[in-house]
Amino acid sequence: MKEVVYQGHDNLITFQLQDDSAEAGTLAPTELGGVTKMALEFEDTTITTIASDTSPDVFDWSAGNGFVDLKLGGAGIPEGTHRVTLIVFDNSNPNGIRWEPAFCILVTN
Repeated sequence: MKEVVYQGHDNLITFQLQDDSAEAGTLAPTELGGVTKMALEFEDTTITTIASDTSPDVFDWSAGNGFVDLKLGGAGIPEGTHRVTLIVFDNSNPNGIRWEPAFCILVTN
């Protein structure tokens, strides 16, 4: 999956996290009520991490039902294609859970 980020604009990337923790083999929206922080780890740029505790305007998971909005246009990410992994933190997982698969963003003007 490749998402487009327009520098200086407010376009959102919206996706829904799902897991099979309630019933093995059956995906359902992930409960995000206990999330304390989210972060994006970049594999191939000078920016290594953008996190909700230092960049709260980038992340919004308040809609519920597993939905996450990312507003990356003002995050200062260099132009080009970047591979990104979402990390989700909560009290039970203070070191975070890597949410796979990673995804690509294309940053452009």
